Amino acid sequence: MSLKRVVVTGLGAYTPLGSTVSKSWAGLLAAKQSLIPLDAFYNREDFAKVKKLVPLDTAVSRLHADPLDTFPEYDQRRMTPAHQIVLEKTKEALLQANLIADENLNTLTEDIDKTKVGCVIGTGMPSMPDLESTISTLFTKPKVSPFLIPRVLPNMAMGNVMIKYGIQGPSSCPSTACATGNSSIIEGFNSIQLGLADVMICGSYEFSIDPISIAGFYRSKTISKKHQTRPFDVERDGFIMGEGCGILTLESLESALKRGSPILAEISGVGLSNDGYHITSPLPDGSGGKLAMQNALKRANIAPQQVGYINAHATSTQLGDVAESTAITELFGTKSTGTAPYVSSNKGHIGHLLGASGSVESIFTVLSLKYGRFPHTLNLKTVDETSIINELNLIKNESMIDNSIEYALTNSFGFGGVNTSILFRKYHQ
Repeated sequence: MSLKRVVVTGLGAYTPLGSTVSKSWAGLLAAKQSLIPLDAFYNREDFAKVKKLVPLDTAVSRLHADPLDTFPEYDQRRMTPAHQIVLEKTKEALLQANLIADENLNTLTEDIDKTKVGCVIGTGMPSMPDLESTISTLFTKPKVSPFLIPRVLPNMAMGNVMIKYGIQGPSSCPSTACATGNSSIIEGFNSIQLGLADVMICGSYEFSIDPISIAGFYRSKTISKKHQTRPFDVERDGFIMGEGCGILTLESLESALKRGSPILAEISGVGLSNDGYHITSPLPDGSGGKLAMQNALKRANIAPQQVGYINAHATSTQLGDVAESTAITELFGTKSTGTAPYVSSNKGHIGHLLGASGSVESIFTVLSLKYGRFPHTLNLKTVDETSIINELNLIKNESMIDNSIEYALTNSFGFGGVNTSILFRKYHQ
């Protein structure tokens, strides 16, 4: 059986830089951020409950400090704001892919076989505010919402998409911590390559800026106490938590050409591995991440020197940035060799979107290839010259223009040792 070629035909995004793909991309190129201290939030009183664990001047990366946009009252009861945003961003991606003709209609175009359309949307964590409010009130009055379970089940964002459009193909909900976005895209890619689906709606979301979640990450010593995400910098001390959602429509090349869909990029290969080492820390030698990248290259049947750009996971932690840099230099070479790909990280701009990071950063990688614009690493002031990081071919100070780059790789790694890599290619028929 010959494997099908898989292309990207639609994108949808909600990030700290904007509520759409175009706004987010413009913000990225303009080197913008949206950092908000916890004591500026609409629900600052809730965060005050954990002020002994988390300083209230701790910054987070979010589009605004107000409540998230919501749908009509019935939808507010049965869906979290996160689920509602997933539906909106799915619509954005489907419109670009010409899979729905009118944004006011909840039906796919008539030329689509709904049994061959699937959905893989994951998240890192469930809705903590729903669990917290239920538990806190349960001991004062015996009341539990009938919508509690649908609101906290991780797979319900995917389920709501399937229900809204009546699609009946493969469905799943990966939850691989900060690798969730890439895991979802990889599963969708495999479904199309194997002929299980013609179209897959893939992506992830994370809206976890709440007292319990931020206290947990703060206690794990991964959040920056300097209120800034600065990948690869000598002063890096962790990340800023962020919120967002990224959705991609993947399609078999055959289906895309038949329908006249806009083809934004092709997925040439994907790679998976696990460190098998520690619940939160990466292998110091980066061998787990290196294996994921090797597997992606092997799947695409290309050599390392053909990759022109890497969108690094780079969470601005002391251990993680060094481990990934070690993996990249061992596989692709150092800047002194003249063959090393350009490297940057989006997290300086958007913070760490946790489970949403992989899908949002995949969107930025697709756009970088399409437009030949490769963003620099924001907040990178002084490269850590004492480590292997200094051997990376880093994009610094301003975005880079290069229309000759053919292949771009994006990495996402997660707690539990999960490593994922996706290799995108400029589309050529």
